[in-house]
Amino acid sequence: MKNLFKQKGYLMLKCLINQIALSLFGLMVSGFTITDGGTGWLLPIGIFSILFYYFILISFIREDGLKDGLKVEGGRMKKDVFLSVKYCAIASVPGLLFPLINLIVRLIAHFGSFTNDLIINISGICNAVTRILTYGMYNPVDSYLFNHQYGLLKSISFVSDWGISFLIYTLLTIAVAFFAYFTGVNQMFTKKENKE
Repeated sequence: MKNLFKQKGYLMLKCLINQIALSLFGLMVSGFTITDGGTGWLLPIGIFSILFYYFILISFIREDGLKDGLKVEGGRMKKDVFLSVKYCAIASVPGLLFPLINLIVRLIAHFGSFTNDLIINISGICNAVTRILTYGMYNPVDSYLFNHQYGLLKSISFVSDWGISFLIYTLLTIAVAFFAYFTGVNQMFTKKENKE
């Protein structure tokens, strides 16, 4: 673990900074869309916001994979296709932790058949942190699908309110990071020089 932090700590920090920056971006664009009085733009704006996040994530993780691929070819490094999963999972801890706490607290309140102000406050704080600081880029699509007033799947709005959808978004983010690094370390989609 110490070695991973030493080698890839800057990438973990970069993942976290990009996640927060693009979370605020996603929150901004979804806020402007809803303020204009319509929710019809939530889906296209949300897809754009997610793809923009993935583009940035893929670009620097793939670049890291390409560099590591050259090290593997030169015998300076052992190939580990799951390396990006390791450092992105560490960087995704805040994005995973707050929805997980929210889910646990909601389950306690639901199955404990009581409503406590403390539980409601903890859930609200976790939900706000998740939507503002960690996964705002997913917010427009999440609202389009799961908002309890106008969402396409409003009958199961608890999926978003309880943080379940945001746990899934964490897994999607890690899957994209894996794909980006995998294609890089295996030198896929690169021009090969013709050797004559």
